[in-house]
Amino acid sequence: MAESSESESEFEGFELRDVEEAEQRYLSKLIELDDLDSDIDISDVSDVEDEVNNDSESSDDETVLADLARWTENVRPTRIKDFTGPTPGPTSTMDEDKIEYDFFNLIWPEIIFEEIAKETNAYASKCIETRLNASWYDTNAGEMKAFFGAMIILGVLLAPAQDMYWLKDRMFHLSCIETKFSRTRFENIQRYLHTADTSTNPPRDQIGHDKLAHVRPLLDKIKGTVRDEYNGHREVAIDEAMVGFSGRLGFKQYVPLKPTKRGIKIWVRADPHNGYINDFQVYTGKVRGAPEKDLGARVVLDLMGPLFGLGHHVYCDSFFTSPDLFLRLWKEDTYACGTVRMNRKGLPQGLDKIKLKEQGQSIVRQKGDLTVSVWRDKKNITLLSTNCSSGQAEQVSRKQKDGSTKEVPCPLVVKLYNMYMNGVDHADQLRSTYNTARKSLKWWKYLLFFFI
Repeated sequence: MAESSESESEFEGFELRDVEEAEQRYLSKLIELDDLDSDIDISDVSDVEDEVNNDSESSDDETVLADLARWTENVRPTRIKDFTGPTPGPTSTMDEDKIEYDFFNLIWPEIIFEEIAKETNAYASKCIETRLNASWYDTNAGEMKAFFGAMIILGVLLAPAQDMYWLKDRMFHLSCIETKFSRTRFENIQRYLHTADTSTNPPRDQIGHDKLAHVRPLLDKIKGTVRDEYNGHREVAIDEAMVGFSGRLGFKQYVPLKPTKRGIKIWVRADPHNGYINDFQVYTGKVRGAPEKDLGARVVLDLMGPLFGLGHHVYCDSFFTSPDLFLRLWKEDTYACGTVRMNRKGLPQGLDKIKLKEQGQSIVRQKGDLTVSVWRDKKNITLLSTNCSSGQAEQVSRKQKDGSTKEVPCPLVVKLYNMYMNGVDHADQLRSTYNTARKSLKWWKYLLFFFI
């Protein structure tokens, strides 16, 4: 490191090479210090930094380590490794003559329909033992394919009542479903439709009880195919999706900010470039009657686990974001960005007291490779990140009260968040184009048709 000049000229700061050398020498201490919470209020940071810079007895290395161990205004470039994951895109090569049905079979292979046909026949036989149904006969994989195809048609061509699809009057004849199924046969398959044998599932509240036993085999197969058939981009988004259901269910959720407010919550990892769902996890509520601790962090780590070490960038909202989670991801060469609640443990004190009056104003604080940014739009927006240097600024257009448009400065982290956080919302938008679910008292059937 260059020696300090004996002249009384003002100190001009450290070079990046000096900072990196200091980091290497104090790496073992830094890991311990990263776990410590800061006691320094943001309003006091400038005073503390002046004292450190004016202290002639402090060495250069100690100054750098202090900046790494606490929140500071001295923002330095963030260390980000290159993305080393597989080339984004489909993993299976299809001939030009393939149609949509062939792509569907990549996610829903033949074995799934064979298993559904087997379980449907078994469940029908069990029900007929107690209540005779002379019109029922065993189904097969081919008929189950046709049944699910008909369910998709029912979602595309809407009718006030299901019976109208079998009307003889051509004015109301919406589809060709009746050429494959009589109304009685279609309703029988709906009645006996089953995807798993739940007889071996332990009773509720017993060890080993699976709340998702009705769809577990199908769920596991679909999770495997969606992972295997597509490699995601560097950027991934994690958020919650809702499957509408208003009946009685122990793990039914209420999310007032979602278009579908009541139903089954599903944690989703999606590709923000196209809305493809790469992985998902059904939320089944409390564990043995107690709320799960650090639920958001656990979900992100579960969904991102298979991608550790590849240099992915994760985008999530304030439910998931925390300094502890982002540090754990960073140690796995996985970088993150998200809005953050100001009361999260490990953030600098006083964030909620910051007063930014002008639109476009911002402040940045950094601790190691964690960066927190507060930007003024119509209100203060707080983001935590490890995937970009918040010193970089962009310009965004904002409409003023008089109707004019004004260019205001905006941290790069805000622009990246707005660009890549919409992956799950994109998937929801595509899914809402047609609804394959039909009214049922069975909650798991709504989940089944979500997978389509």
